[in-house]
Amino acid sequence: MKRLLAVTFLGLFFAGDVYAGEILEEAARVSGEFGRKDIKLAEEAQAGGIYKLPSISVKNTGTNEERFQVDIVFLGSEGEGSGVSWLNVEPWRITLDAGEEADVKLGLKVPAGARAGEYNYHLELRRVLEDGKAHPNPMDTADIRFNVEEGSFFSAVKRRVSSYFSANPTMSLVVAGILIVIAISFLW
Repeated sequence: MKRLLAVTFLGLFFAGDVYAGEILEEAARVSGEFGRKDIKLAEEAQAGGIYKLPSISVKNTGTNEERFQVDIVFLGSEGEGSGVSWLNVEPWRITLDAGEEADVKLGLKVPAGARAGEYNYHLELRRVLEDGKAHPNPMDTADIRFNVEEGSFFSAVKRRVSSYFSANPTMSLVVAGILIVIAISFLW
């Protein structure tokens, strides 16, 4: 009789586990990660410079399609500049299927009045909730560090203009064409 009760109890216990083992939508694994954890600009950044940083991959390591957001967090600097709006992430929100991976482009625009020193950032990968807000806890982080070297304001403005045209060769041709038309009109 004791054996029968024990077997019945164990049967009910394990039967409950089998039933409870069904995976509900809410219980699906939700996770994501960056493909690279540390980005350091190889050269010294200069005030007024525009730089393309290496892109960073975002991977959905979860079991469902998810929407992710990449946040920029300024950690501080040796210089006294704020540095908060210097980094650009494109796209900053991305939807990925389970197992899918996509690259996010990173850009850096150092303002003309930037102070010399080391600048540190975190990129934080967050899941976007149904209400459109980002989850408060990041799933993964990556570090970005660079140094800004000393320079004058005028050299920084010159550097900004030259880096803009080197990043946008079509625009430099348009400006050159406009300057040629202006020069020809003065000669006639």
